[in-house]
Amino acid sequence: MSVSSHAFTEGLFAAGGSPALLRQIHRVNFDCGNAGVTPLYTLGHLAFLSAVPHGVLRRMLLETKSHYTEQRLAKKKPGTGYRTIRIPSPALLKVQRFILGRCLPPGPSSPISYAYTRGRGIRDAAERHVGARTVIKLDYSDFFSSVGSKAVYRVFESAGYPELLAFEMAMLCTYGATIQLNNEVNGNRPYKNVSRRFLAQGAPTSGALSNFALRSLDKSLGEFELSGFTLTRYADDITISSPRTMTQKEVGSLIRNITELSSTYNLSLNKSKTQVLRNKNSFRILGLSVTSSGVGLTRPYKRSFESELFGIKKGGLSNQAIYRGYSSPMDYIAFLWGHVAFAKGIDPIWSQRMSERLESMGVPFIDAIGVFGSSLP
Repeated sequence: MSVSSHAFTEGLFAAGGSPALLRQIHRVNFDCGNAGVTPLYTLGHLAFLSAVPHGVLRRMLLETKSHYTEQRLAKKKPGTGYRTIRIPSPALLKVQRFILGRCLPPGPSSPISYAYTRGRGIRDAAERHVGARTVIKLDYSDFFSSVGSKAVYRVFESAGYPELLAFEMAMLCTYGATIQLNNEVNGNRPYKNVSRRFLAQGAPTSGALSNFALRSLDKSLGEFELSGFTLTRYADDITISSPRTMTQKEVGSLIRNITELSSTYNLSLNKSKTQVLRNKNSFRILGLSVTSSGVGLTRPYKRSFESELFGIKKGGLSNQAIYRGYSSPMDYIAFLWGHVAFAKGIDPIWSQRMSERLESMGVPFIDAIGVFGSSLP
């Protein structure tokens, strides 16, 4: 049931609220309304709406490390090390999902960003480069850990949240050092020993927050399109293309400019992953085949998936799951159907054939959009 603004004002004053407090509430309502997010005023208000107790929120924002479980996953290329995935506890996951759904502006964060954005995906990013003659692929090192808590705070503050709550929300969405409550009688800051935290790869909020934290970078990167380039960013992957064959000097100058620009945002390029491709019939961009006529799945991707089905037919589902390193057949089944769901948006005819083959082999269907569990070429 909604309450009129006049009734709210009367109730606020009856409870001892001041005109100054009323102005602050109106300001939050106005700014958050313009940003398209749910107005929140205090950590207690966030606790009430997210259904996570206030004391639990306080403990989680003060000390984050015990509220994540770490998993090390081998990187795609053998011998290149591991990436650390940090999975939030049920309570932290609950409040992070609330923040993701209610406290971040709707719509794309920028015209060039395609990851973690509703209505956009890998295919949309790859299609921007159809018809290219030169493709430059760049990759940021340690992407999520390069986005610090100060940048995350600015995302929430710019959405209209009060400074203190914006800080507390940033702490709930980042990982790192423990902070403390400031119990000094004359202390004007509620927290002390605050040091840099960073986005955790594995938290549901990290992708969207990285996009909004890097809006200014994306705006600057987008200006390269004024020189005739096409540029997209998919999380840590940057792709630049040109409809003409670029010289090595032009490529070198462009990469240097992007390197210098990125460094002002604490981001560095992984030079070992830089690729410059020219005059190919098919470019591989974000794992997809991009030609002069469109976007499709790569042949290695199709062969790899079909080899999974051959393994199931030859040795059985459980044995193939063990062979592929899965702890349970259900995880492997989720991996299979996740790839079928992914492929449907790229090559629906091939995806349908693979779906029918899985069904014919008795592999039970799992609604696993976006669930891969492992990678294919």
